[in-house]
Amino acid sequence: MQHASTTYRVTAKAIINDAAGQVLLVEETGGHRSLPGGGIEHGEDPEAGLARELHEELGISVIHLIKLKSAYPYYSVTRQAWWLWLLYEVDADLPAPFVGEHAQTAQFFDIATFKHSVQKSEQRLYEVFKALP
Repeated sequence: MQHASTTYRVTAKAIINDAAGQVLLVEETGGHRSLPGGGIEHGEDPEAGLARELHEELGISVIHLIKLKSAYPYYSVTRQAWWLWLLYEVDADLPAPFVGEHAQTAQFFDIATFKHSVQKSEQRLYEVFKALP
């Protein structure tokens, strides 16, 4: 499908797993769940932007970036824009509670449960994880 603009909104997202292999998701304004992280500012290093976003959303002060796992492009029909998620595998000590000022809730989920979700954002999370190397 062709879309008029090929400009991407670049975001850095963290994949943080618990001991059972579940993935940490945050509930953002509007009630949809996503990986923690967010938009990279113009001229900002993606890893510094991810650290900033994790501090804002989860109150995390120190993170250990393990590796850039994937870059996932998609078109958001809702926002009429292209997005590029830079997906980083991250190890972090989560404070208790681990919700900062820019997230409503945060908890661990088994991503496979989103395969048949009615929420498009949760279906996208399932597709993202299915495509990871």
